[in-house]
Amino acid sequence: TIAVKDEDTIADFVARKIQRGQHDAAVVSPVTLVAATLLFGRVTGGITLGKINKHVTWLREEILDRRISIDWQPDEDVNTIVSYAFNLLDSRNNLTMDGKRITDQTIVRVVEHADNVMDLSYMASQLMEIFLPEALFAVVYLSGTVKQMTHKELYAHFTFLVRLFKHEFIYPWSREEKFNTLLQWFVKKNLLVTNQEGLYTKVVTFENNEVEYTRVCLLASFVYPTLDAYWITSCSLSALRDLPYMPRKIVPVLSQWIAAHLITGRRTVYREVLSTEASQNAVDNFLAIGFIDAVHPKTKLSPDAQILLLELGVTTNEDLVMVSTRIIEENEASAGIHESENILLKLADIASLCHEIEKYRLVTDNVNLRHNAQVFDKCQNQIRSILRADQSYATQHGMQLDREEDQMIQLVYSLKAASSTPILSDDGSGKHSRRVSQAYNLKSS
Repeated sequence: TIAVKDEDTIADFVARKIQRGQHDAAVVSPVTLVAATLLFGRVTGGITLGKINKHVTWLREEILDRRISIDWQPDEDVNTIVSYAFNLLDSRNNLTMDGKRITDQTIVRVVEHADNVMDLSYMASQLMEIFLPEALFAVVYLSGTVKQMTHKELYAHFTFLVRLFKHEFIYPWSREEKFNTLLQWFVKKNLLVTNQEGLYTKVVTFENNEVEYTRVCLLASFVYPTLDAYWITSCSLSALRDLPYMPRKIVPVLSQWIAAHLITGRRTVYREVLSTEASQNAVDNFLAIGFIDAVHPKTKLSPDAQILLLELGVTTNEDLVMVSTRIIEENEASAGIHESENILLKLADIASLCHEIEKYRLVTDNVNLRHNAQVFDKCQNQIRSILRADQSYATQHGMQLDREEDQMIQLVYSLKAASSTPILSDDGSGKHSRRVSQAYNLKSS
């Protein structure tokens, strides 16, 4: 028999080999480049056709520099490629263009329906694998207000993101080697300047070099939606401040509910966060890195609470999640990583993780930066608001539970009711409240 750790090592090795083979054999579709550029344009409310052409041309050059094949013939110009991509992306329904005449100054916007955004995101996902390390480094470059950083600080921030997405992506490369390569790449492009003291200064801004700065932003945009999904999922786990545990199954639903509020409040521009798949992955990662624990319902819940959960569609075989004690295993703490390089080790709880993720998010102005710092607490208050009821679901069913169980059941019921329960109108006819999926045009799964 093979030891568990050996099995994990072998599985990881095989996964890396397979991905490396897929990576080497990949042929990139130019539609992918156009989809990624269109999604990037959401931040500024649209992007001109001229800029789309420039970004697509640059991405093609970067892909060819990596000796990756792209389905773009030498005799095809960028205008032909972009026009072809627009047709495949169903531009009549999914894109809007200003004016009747199409020129380089024509502003192209993505129609902000969640289904459309998810379709574009799926088309653009091929670039994520190719440019993942560059995207992570770009996020580090754009994060925070500090202009000067040491090699160790830059590496610590890069390591944080790599470890945060540990189970989101497969990394077929050495973290330290890739970091050093990227650092040299950014220095070569004069994005970072180093001095005799070993400090690296971020020198490129939108004002002094729009082209290079925008390219860094484009690379970072490949990761930003996933980063926001993790941020929102960590916000939804603020419920564990009031509840000792809750069903793992409802965390993605709660995250989707929180995401809808944050989109409405313009705290995020990424509608990809409405995908429950993203929050499911985030929960898996938070479990893996030790910020929450999974426990069996039968070890924590009374029989009455288990019955009510079954009525609400949560079986007793599905785990509950609870706040982790954050006891770092010795082998994890001493796995060849200096403590100063592992920011995750310094974070005490899910709230501190949420605030740490916040530092890397795309923030367009200082006002949003101040407001976003309070989002975790505001989410907790919003969750508390749906726990309030004149008579709880358990009480309505004639069951007397302790307060914590009662509130957990109420949370599950409230989320279920918000998505599917008919509401009587004034004339007595039944109508359904708008689900999140309906309000944001999500396809039913």
